[in-house]
Amino acid sequence: MNELILPEVYQALWPQDDNDVSNSAPNNVTNNVTNNVTNNGATTAYAIIDCARDSSLYEMIQSTELFNACLFAGNLSSEMRAAAPHIVKLTPTANFTRQLITLGWGKSWAPGN
Repeated sequence: MNELILPEVYQALWPQDDNDVSNSAPNNVTNNVTNNVTNNGATTAYAIIDCARDSSLYEMIQSTELFNACLFAGNLSSEMRAAAPHIVKLTPTANFTRQLITLGWGKSWAPGN
């Protein structure tokens, strides 16, 4: 993914009062978004991730501290759970969020794609 697009994706997921993010580095956008969420009420973004699209997605989800849950109920085999869709609550400061967007862009599994 082109790193210049990242601020635009963050702006779409977590709108700011300052709409000029075109020249901002992602870290500046993250700091501005974090301040906006903290001071002006939370804007919440969730990702529905179909782990069957890429085997590395389940590993990414398991390694994050962000809230996540499998969308299939019941006792699942480990293979079924690893391929099932999951929901993840995204935050602008989480490494998972940045990885999901940058690694998934163009692969049909990133937010906004």
